[in-house]
Amino acid sequence: MGAGELAVRQGSIVNYNRQGNVLWMDDFQSTTWKWKASYVGGAGASARSVETAHQGDACAKLTVVNVQDARAMMWKRLMYSKTGNIGLSAAFTADLDIVSLMFSCMIYTGTTVYRMFLKFNFGDYEITVMNNQGQWIVIENTFDPIQDIDFFYQFKLIGDFEGYKYSKLFFRDVEYDLSAIAMSYVASGTYPHLRIEAEITNGEAVEHFLYIDNVIVTQNEP
Repeated sequence: MGAGELAVRQGSIVNYNRQGNVLWMDDFQSTTWKWKASYVGGAGASARSVETAHQGDACAKLTVVNVQDARAMMWKRLMYSKTGNIGLSAAFTADLDIVSLMFSCMIYTGTTVYRMFLKFNFGDYEITVMNNQGQWIVIENTFDPIQDIDFFYQFKLIGDFEGYKYSKLFFRDVEYDLSAIAMSYVASGTYPHLRIEAEITNGEAVEHFLYIDNVIVTQNEP
C-alpha cells in the first residue's frame, strides 16, 4: 500500500492530488473559526456549517446578501517558509444563481504582491485565470455545474512564485498546463505573508450561498 493510500485510509483530507508538502489546511472539523470575512453590497456571512460536508461532519458556508452583484469573501493570512511552487486546493458546491466563485492565492514580498486568481463562472460555464495584464484567460468553457449541496467539486491550482507564473490546474479528470500564463502583480508594502481567499458574486436580488471544504495550501509542488 502506497503512502498516499495509507494517508487516505487514516483520514487525511488530501485525497485529490497528493503531491507537495502541506503548509496549512482546514477541514472545518474544529469549532474554532479561522477565517476573516469581507463583504461588498451588504453584510453577508461566513461560518462553519454542519448542513453538509465533503468529508467529516462540517464545512464552511459562505453567504452573499440579497443584492445583485453583491460579493462575500472569506480569507486567511499565513506565514510561509519559502516561495517556489505553491498549491491551493479546495472542494466546493455550486449554485447556478451565483455569477462566480473565485479562489485566489497571493504572496506578499514586502514590495510586491504576486497573485493567482481562479474563477468558476457558473452562468457561462467558463473556468478562467487572470494574467499579468488583468485579463481573464479562459481555461475551459464547457463547465456545466451540478447544483446539489451534497455534490462537491475539487480542484488544485499550482503557481510558480519564483518565476511569477501559473503552473497547472487539476480539475475533475483533467490536468491543464498553465505555464505560459504570467501571474498578476502589483506594488505593495504590506509585510511578507501568504493570503488565500474564496469569493462569491451574486447574480440576483436573492440571498445565496455556497459550501467550501478541505482547503489545503501546499509548497514544494513538482
